[in-house]
Amino acid sequence: MEEEITHIAFNSTYSVYVMSTTKGFKIYHSSNNLPHISTKVDGGVSMAFILDTTNIIIYVANNNPSVLTIWDVHTNNIFSKKECKEPILGARITRQHVAVIHKNYITLYDLQNELKEIKEIKTYTNDNTICCLTKEYLICPGLNQGTVNIVKLDDMTSKEIKNHLSALTCVNISLDQKQIVTASDQGTLVRLFDINSGEKLREYRRGASSGKVYNCVFNKDSNYLCVTSDRGTIHLYNLLDDDQNYRSALSSLTMVLPKYFDSTWSRMKLTDSNIVSYKHICCFDEKTNVIYVISYNGTMTTYNFDTVNKIIAKSETRNIEFTSPTGK
Repeated sequence: MEEEITHIAFNSTYSVYVMSTTKGFKIYHSSNNLPHISTKVDGGVSMAFILDTTNIIIYVANNNPSVLTIWDVHTNNIFSKKECKEPILGARITRQHVAVIHKNYITLYDLQNELKEIKEIKTYTNDNTICCLTKEYLICPGLNQGTVNIVKLDDMTSKEIKNHLSALTCVNISLDQKQIVTASDQGTLVRLFDINSGEKLREYRRGASSGKVYNCVFNKDSNYLCVTSDRGTIHLYNLLDDDQNYRSALSSLTMVLPKYFDSTWSRMKLTDSNIVSYKHICCFDEKTNVIYVISYNGTMTTYNFDTVNKIIAKSETRNIEFTSPTGK
């Protein structure tokens, strides 16, 4: 049987990604398409996640949808297993915790204490497996549609903020852990919030028509936001200078015109047919003005963006290499 991609996920810094397949999982550096570790799993893997740049992987096998396996890729041995009462929809891992996502709740475990359960956090229906886990925060859907629950892990206090009227499809946290960005299944607006106060900081329009937002990703310095969707669009917003974004010439007439005309749009935008039909993930290169889009069709596409001329240009599309150079 031909190997097929089932899931793709970045690590916490976007430097590495894990590709789950019908034969196992593979670990890649984000800047190339060659796997440096490849592990076979009987029956294949429905999802896998890596702890930073360590040797620890958590995965769910296709034939055991309620069991989370923690795997050491250096020894090729199981480190631990956790059997859950319901099928696992997603998971996240840090050096302190593991969060396991179910349809209407997330269970937080202590990684340093044999996966002892810390807390079960109830959520709105979470088919989009929304969860951000850092050293300081767990961010997930709240109990009500369109809300986000921000949990501080040091004291387990939480705060629910209203983000959208419809259900959430994408939530992410900036690498400095100061802002969160959200999008809903309407897909026309993305919103930024201060993580401490819950105050809405900015609102950007992705488009006039609805679309499923796949990614809302901050760059390392949190001065740019990249948003991609099933419309095949890549939007780049300047978070520090709204003059570098676009607003309608009619924005001054919002007292008599709909709010649509007062929206802030991206100045840099590109449409690529290669990412219209396939789910994908994306990230910024750590040092250069480059965006990588890794698609479930087995390709990696590189885009360069020019902040002076305010354009995004497609550089190349390459097939992702499935064969491990190490032969593992």
